[in-house]
Amino acid sequence: MKYLDELLDELIYYSGLDVEIYINNYLPCPAMSSMLKNKRIIEVNQYLIPDNVDITAHIMSHEFGHHYLDHVLQDPRTLQQLELDIREDEADTYASVFIEKYGYNKKPIIDFIIKSNHNYHNRIKILNNTL
Repeated sequence: MKYLDELLDELIYYSGLDVEIYINNYLPCPAMSSMLKNKRIIEVNQYLIPDNVDITAHIMSHEFGHHYLDHVLQDPRTLQQLELDIREDEADTYASVFIEKYGYNKKPIIDFIIKSNHNYHNRIKILNNTL
């Protein structure tokens, strides 16, 4: 992905965070955020992310949102489903603001969300600032 370096520069500038990116093509999802030895990391399954700058920007800004909001400091296995859903909405809100600020195209993002998420209605509302 030739645009990834520029996108990561935007995300680092926007968030003020230093996050390391690792390729893990065994992930069951496009990306996942966590802590590893006190380092903030995002693991990416490059086979589950279309080669599209807008979609990649949304996925990566969503993951940066988990870091910015310190969601990664608590083991998600200790949380109830409602709390997990709230955290996902918060990360989507963070991504939505980033997407708007940097002028990414929402149409391919919406198409991707519809294809890849069973609960896509709220995610699209958040992206469009209508929730």
